[in-house]
Amino acid sequence: MLPNALASTIAVTGNLRNWRHIFLMRTTKETHPDFKRVMLPLLAKFKELIPLLFDDIEPNARQIDNLKKAR
Repeated sequence: MLPNALASTIAVTGNLRNWRHIFLMRTTKETHPDFKRVMLPLLAKFKELIPLLFDDIEPNARQIDNLKKAR
């Protein structure tokens, strides 16, 4: 457990398929608000850099609808 005033850095790697799956699952209506607070700006950056793969992901959609989009 970390103290409240301690800063930490988290590094995450993955291929584009993994990132797409994470965004489809963790930007939905059912996702915890704290998790969405991290994922939504990250999704916006991915959409800016690689629109072909990430433009169809809609934040706050239902998770079941997002799973139908999986390629």
